[in-house]
Amino acid sequence: MSPIGHTAISYFIKGSSRKVNIFILIIAANFIDLISIIYGILNIEHPGYVVWSHSLIMSATYSVLFFVVVSFIKKNI
Repeated sequence: MSPIGHTAISYFIKGSSRKVNIFILIIAANFIDLISIIYGILNIEHPGYVVWSHSLIMSATYSVLFFVVVSFIKKNI
């Protein structure tokens, strides 16, 4: 899915959940792609091959990690 598709999902979720900040939703939806770019720069994974950063297990891991970080930040503000 393209970044535009990810952002569209963020707006869709925002429509049903008024409590969540749209900026957090956009970052969360595009987080896996950002990590993939960073891995490419660091030569951890190479475009064109099977990228493990987009696997289901890593997506779930990143989602839990992002949730914990955002919850911690919101709690301390």
